[in-house]
Amino acid sequence: MGALGDLVRLVRWSRAQSRPSVADALSAGVQATDDVRAYQDALVSGVVGAHNGVPTTALVEAVAALPATGDGPRRAELVLRIDAPGQPRVTHTEALPRPVRVGDRLPVWVVRFEPRRFTIDWGRGAVPEHRP
Repeated sequence: MGALGDLVRLVRWSRAQSRPSVADALSAGVQATDDVRAYQDALVSGVVGAHNGVPTTALVEAVAALPATGDGPRRAELVLRIDAPGQPRVTHTEALPRPVRVGDRLPVWVVRFEPRRFTIDWGRGAVPEHRP
């Protein structure tokens, strides 16, 4: 009777769980499909932006100028904490179009479920200080 009792408890527990509405389930499916398309687009194009990402910010934790190579603009290495689930900390190297300091918040576009795939949106301008 042990296995049968476990099965009865499992059925009772299952019936007590809340069920999403059909609209909620369809909405979640559409969002998942959009996320997969955005991720594939980011992989193929190598670019994350308004067409396949979501806007957020990144906190600059460190800035280090890289040695000049003489063949282009000066590059810098940034350590960023992205404001996304898990708050990933990433190291990013890029030619900076304007000065950046530790503590600045930069506007970024991220792939919703893979926040390590991002692009700094230099065109959006400065982001106001965020205070929780």
